[in-house]
Amino acid sequence: MLGCSAQDAEPILPLLQAFGSKVMYFDEAGAGQVAKLCNQISLASCMVGYAEALALADRAGLDTGQVRELVLGGTGASAAMERLAPLSMDGDFKPRFMCEHLLKALALALDEADELELSLPGTTNARNLYDVLCQVGGARLGSQAVSLLYADEPTCTAAGLDWNRVEDMDIDKNVS
Repeated sequence: MLGCSAQDAEPILPLLQAFGSKVMYFDEAGAGQVAKLCNQISLASCMVGYAEALALADRAGLDTGQVRELVLGGTGASAAMERLAPLSMDGDFKPRFMCEHLLKALALALDEADELELSLPGTTNARNLYDVLCQVGGARLGSQAVSLLYADEPTCTAAGLDWNRVEDMDIDKNVS
């Protein structure tokens, strides 16, 4: 994603293609950054969505793997459900993209939205959830660790989370 025209980027196109096969041009300086933030907004919402869907399935006693398959075959499918939910389900919270980086991107997206006088309540919700996750020790875990916000205390503790780290927030520290 580039904030320039294809013509402006032509001299460095081979270098850009070394990083990825798809180069997109957004013509104005800064526009590529906003496009990237759009991706992060969508990702965060998908992450929260799959975490909540699988938490409900688990709490209802359903086979979460079977529910995941069902969702992937329907309109609720997402790359997050496809690629990252299995990591959560296996207790693998190693970073592919760290929570603290997603939190930073969501804050930037909300700043951009404020400048454009646009309210993004879903993004605000995702930012708040990732903020809590970072506060309790999940900052350097993978973004799929958002599912820990719906896990029992032993699972959270095993992943390195400590609910006692939450400061001055009026939240239920035993989310599950």
